[in-house]
Amino acid sequence: MNDSLKKNWGWGLGILLATGGFNTAFAASDSLFTRVDSASVCPPEYIPAIYVAPLSKNATDEEKAEQASAAESIAIEADQIESTKSGQMSFKGNAVTVYNGRRISGDILGFDQETSVLTGSGNVKLLNSYGDALNTSELRLNTETSIGETGPATYLLGDRTIPTGQDKKAVMQARGSADVLEFQGQDLLSLQNARYTTCKTGNDDVVVTAKKVDLDMSTGIGVARNATVRFLGLPIMYTPYLSFPLGNQRKSGFLFPTVGSEGDSGTVVMLPYYWNIAPNMDATITPKYMSERGLQALTEFRYLTETSAGLFRGEYLPDDKLFEDDRWGVLYQHDQVIGENWSGQILYQDVSDNDYLDDLQNDLATAATQFLPQQASLGYASDTVNFSVLARKLKTIDANIKPEDEPHRELPRAALSAFNAYEPNTLKYGFDSEFVSFDHDANITGQRIHVEPSVSLPMEAVYGFLTPKVAVDYTSYSVDDIPVVSDNPADDAVDFGDTADNADATTTAAGGTSDSTTTADNSGASSNNATQGKAVAAKATQISSNPSRTVPIFSLDSGLYFERDAVFGGRSYTQTLEPRVFYLYVPEENQDDFPVFDTSDLNQNTVTNLFQPNRFTSYDRLGDANQVTLALTTSLIDFDDGTEVLRGSIGQIYYLEDRLVTLSGEPETNSTSGIVTELTARLGKRALSPREQRLKQVKLERSRLVGNDWYRASEIGSERVNINTTLVWDTDEATVSEGRLDVAYTPNSYSLLDFEYTYRENNGKTITDQYNLQAVVPVTRQFFLYGGYRYDANNSKTLEGKGGIEYRNCCWAFRVYGTRRINNDTKEDEYRDSIMAELELTGLATIRSRAGLR
Repeated sequence: MNDSLKKNWGWGLGILLATGGFNTAFAASDSLFTRVDSASVCPPEYIPAIYVAPLSKNATDEEKAEQASAAESIAIEADQIESTKSGQMSFKGNAVTVYNGRRISGDILGFDQETSVLTGSGNVKLLNSYGDALNTSELRLNTETSIGETGPATYLLGDRTIPTGQDKKAVMQARGSADVLEFQGQDLLSLQNARYTTCKTGNDDVVVTAKKVDLDMSTGIGVARNATVRFLGLPIMYTPYLSFPLGNQRKSGFLFPTVGSEGDSGTVVMLPYYWNIAPNMDATITPKYMSERGLQALTEFRYLTETSAGLFRGEYLPDDKLFEDDRWGVLYQHDQVIGENWSGQILYQDVSDNDYLDDLQNDLATAATQFLPQQASLGYASDTVNFSVLARKLKTIDANIKPEDEPHRELPRAALSAFNAYEPNTLKYGFDSEFVSFDHDANITGQRIHVEPSVSLPMEAVYGFLTPKVAVDYTSYSVDDIPVVSDNPADDAVDFGDTADNADATTTAAGGTSDSTTTADNSGASSNNATQGKAVAAKATQISSNPSRTVPIFSLDSGLYFERDAVFGGRSYTQTLEPRVFYLYVPEENQDDFPVFDTSDLNQNTVTNLFQPNRFTSYDRLGDANQVTLALTTSLIDFDDGTEVLRGSIGQIYYLEDRLVTLSGEPETNSTSGIVTELTARLGKRALSPREQRLKQVKLERSRLVGNDWYRASEIGSERVNINTTLVWDTDEATVSEGRLDVAYTPNSYSLLDFEYTYRENNGKTITDQYNLQAVVPVTRQFFLYGGYRYDANNSKTLEGKGGIEYRNCCWAFRVYGTRRINNDTKEDEYRDSIMAELELTGLATIRSRAGLR
């Protein structure tokens, strides 16, 4: 730990004298530290309840009236019954009454027929259909108005969001005691000198004590006056007024402060305020004090409707004492469904300076971001027509990228495709088209039109398929700014700022020294295919102002299906064997006078890419081809549940002619591509935690709209061991040119061991050689260790290290973790350190660090 970290580190809770409530606003700074799920470690505590059969949706008015009458009627049973002429009745010995979803028992029960007042003494117990339970020595309650009071009492509150089943059980939500408990209506309780906790029975680690507590069951809100929060018996917070949610309901109010140390920002203190604006809308406003920088304001606003979802994050730091200027960051995302077929999206990110994310975000992937996407799109999709139009700019925030190397702006990019409904053994017609206007401040600009009609005949049978296809590629340009060619080609090196189609953001995870990319944007931006600009030497022939090409494309795709029954490890499987042959012919067309706006070489590192009709990523080049691709795929399918537990593929391209169309201008003469192998294995089964099951269900029900956390559902697997590996063997050099291995072991929902290795070389030079290890290890039922380590073997340095420890029980959790990541501001091997502490009071509050502007 460096000296500045020692000097600035410190944490404490202090006393919060403010109107507020307990809520959780932000996720932890890394998902690795939030893997442990309380529902997995601590199953719910069930308590008795009265089962009331739900009324059928098709119930008649008579049935509804009959049920209402039964609920209002009062029947009391006892071993001994006494009555007076004035209407007073006394019940002794096993006295019990059931009415309106309530069951009350006691040593002695009394009922006044004139006032409808029920009294009880001795061992009085009240139970209802929600699981609410009350034990007291004396009770007075008006059965018509539900107004009354008790003497000293203990109580249990059931979770109203979970219906009571026929097993007459409910999930406990809270419990406590009071000197006096007042009934103020059907769903209103007022407690005098009260204790309130959400901990399980027998655990009083976190308790709220207050002079008065009001619980509104209908709104799910509790209010405590003159309240003290006690943790392990010690008072950690006092407030004259405190409101809190009863369960998982959102509630406006202040959150607990967060304290820690972040790199050169010094000691950090955050006091978030959560604003529950509406059921589908909320905001979080967070003052963040950094001892070495100043006071920063963080805001987050979210909304969700039946047809849209949106997120806005804004950050503002006036007069950063280290940077000596104002600093800010903003992110806005909106997803819109328009009618049955139309949809739209807005995604905008921006920061005040290139060093903003590196200085003020602790996550390596975010801090190393090179581009921020700014785009708006509109799309239409039907069974036979797809249309989209977008305007996009990738703002460069990497000082190492020259202005002329920045990606082109697309103002706009419009695409239209049409095709007839697919039917086997019938002709399939297709039409793809695209128009893009490329804009740039320091490079060539212009417009590109691409049109590609096609016709194919997919012939299918149970044993295989054969698909001949013919297409025509027409591409033309209108170039606005053309570079001047000099006598020395080396002086004419022009970077056309190419970035692959569909690329929104790319990050380099080694301080600019490695090309290993990681997704930086957590709000929906894609960065899978982003590429940096490539310097393309100008040819002797000057780029034309209106170049065009018309090139036919012919392909023949074929494959066979074989399968057999197999037994491995005592289990029955279906094993498949699928050979595939793909022939592609594209005549050579000289395209040296074409500009290069957004095109790069297609990386042939997957078997799928071996079957593409173009070896370039976009339309600035159409590769000539006379080649045959051979591939073989085999899989194992579990006979019992149909799960594919293993899938392996191997493929290679055999070139029948040299390739003359290249970005470098030099022909490619190798006779074969690399041999690409892929293996995916899903071994073993594990049960999903309750949270994972809920996320899976949410993913299915709300797949149209992407909210803040929904995307995580797609990452949840039920296998214990997941293996993904890719290997590319360079036959010319007799060496591995690219490889990736990812092995994840998840024996349960709160344990993880994941190892990833990535390797890549180009022309015999190692480009990427990285190891990444992450682990969540339960030491005991309550203690967990966290760790992560990323190492760049190519440059012999650590990129990121993180570790922590967590204690968790069913009532609270505490974790401490630290992070060290490489400093992207300098080429020297300098690091940024941070250490944070989080206290999570289950059901009441969470103290944790913010994920940041992602």
